[in-house]
Amino acid sequence: MVLWTKQFTIADWDQYGPLLKTAQKQYVQYFNKPTLQLIKVHAQVFFDITIDGLDAGRIVFNLYANTYPTSENFRALCTGEKGNNKQNKPLHYKGTQFFKVIKGSYAQGGDITKDNGEGGESIYGPKFADENFINKHTRRGLLAMANKGRHTNNSQFYITFSQLSKHDGKNVVFGEVADEDSFRVLDKIEKQGTESGKVDKKILIANSGEQKSLRIE
Repeated sequence: MVLWTKQFTIADWDQYGPLLKTAQKQYVQYFNKPTLQLIKVHAQVFFDITIDGLDAGRIVFNLYANTYPTSENFRALCTGEKGNNKQNKPLHYKGTQFFKVIKGSYAQGGDITKDNGEGGESIYGPKFADENFINKHTRRGLLAMANKGRHTNNSQFYITFSQLSKHDGKNVVFGEVADEDSFRVLDKIEKQGTESGKVDKKILIANSGEQKSLRIE
């Protein structure tokens, strides 16, 4: 996979002179297409999952570079590097649960303050804005921000089990499940789901962090 972390601009190739301006423009337009931005990765992070106390495996996520503030929020909440909030609650996904799992739809978690879907907090404060909706809910295994309306993102997120186009333009998609082993863990999570989303077995993020060796600066 090709990894890069920034938008390309004409200025990046000014050194080559005016004869290449047409080629430069085409290059910029090509590499900034929405479909290609999906392969630009800001960082790779992981959740170690347990179900009713039993190890279910590790989910690894690629976080997109074209949604940097959102991706960075998720990355930092995976590592816990920001410490605690003003109420002394850890800004960390470790120890939180998936509190809603709807079969065929999504698994939702990330409530780091109340752990039941009623709370949450970002590294930027109680909430932050939707930055863009360039990435769509096209398939299984996408990572998106849960919210309660426009510009109400905090720490809550969901992972898709299928295409969810009804969420396009409403929820920011900022990452994806990275590999087949991770998809097998996602399958285990979905098996605990119901039509209502109520979860009988505790699906816990026992540990979370960043794949340091794979991060591109």
